[in-house]
Amino acid sequence: MKRTVRKELVLAIGICLIAVLIAGCERQSLSNAREDKLAAYENKQLKEQVAQQEKEFGEQTAQLEKKIKEQNRLLRECQQKKEILEEKFEEQVHTSVSNMMDIFGDTTEQLAQENDQLKAQVEELQGPGRASTFNSVSNGFSRTLSGRPLHNRAVCCAGNVSASRRRQVLQT
Repeated sequence: MKRTVRKELVLAIGICLIAVLIAGCERQSLSNAREDKLAAYENKQLKEQVAQQEKEFGEQTAQLEKKIKEQNRLLRECQQKKEILEEKFEEQVHTSVSNMMDIFGDTTEQLAQENDQLKAQVEELQGPGRASTFNSVSNGFSRTLSGRPLHNRAVCCAGNVSASRRRQVLQT
């Protein structure tokens, strides 16, 4: 009897241990299933967040590229306007300098002619001996070494005068 009780007792303890082990495994498998579901849900949310952020990044990139293209277009327009204005400015400066040189050249010619008339009048008033000294001094003032009026030389020295205009002035 003692043996049967012992056998029954060992058998009962064994069954209890097996029941405990089975119950523990079931709980563990249930908790693993819950954790798996939770991890899957978190993964799904993270994937949705990443997709949303990628979409927003793509939209922002497109907007920035559009703005950059617009800025580049505006820059090109400004550069073209700047070039046009510079060309107009150069033309106006050239025209103004040419007009001023013409005015000053004409004035210089008139003054040279008036100077020649005054020299002639001085010669008439002073007599033959003194007039030659006066003419040599005044000729040096109104004419260059080559005998051309000073305004021609000023026209030739102006930076915006064409080569053909220089030749024309030097020939006069």
